[in-house]
Amino acid sequence: MKIEIKDDVFDIVSRLKQIDSDYFVLYNLDSGRFELHCKNQAHTSYCLSFEDRLDYRAIEKTLKTRKQNKDKLFEELKGENKWM
Repeated sequence: MKIEIKDDVFDIVSRLKQIDSDYFVLYNLDSGRFELHCKNQAHTSYCLSFEDRLDYRAIEKTLKTRKQNKDKLFEELKGENKWM
């Protein structure tokens, strides 16, 4: 079961909505994790999963993994994979 989180003490949800107004946050009772979803995604709205608490790391992870940053992120991953 999932519950939509509309606001929180640290305004993380509203700050995520400032990044993209189509973002919304659900709390997954089964996994005990927060999930970031996006209303305008084609097949699934699921974007990211966060730890058992909603804090600034959610904003950092969202900004880092945005579609606009995909090329930079792929290059970082390639660099990390060279060392494996």
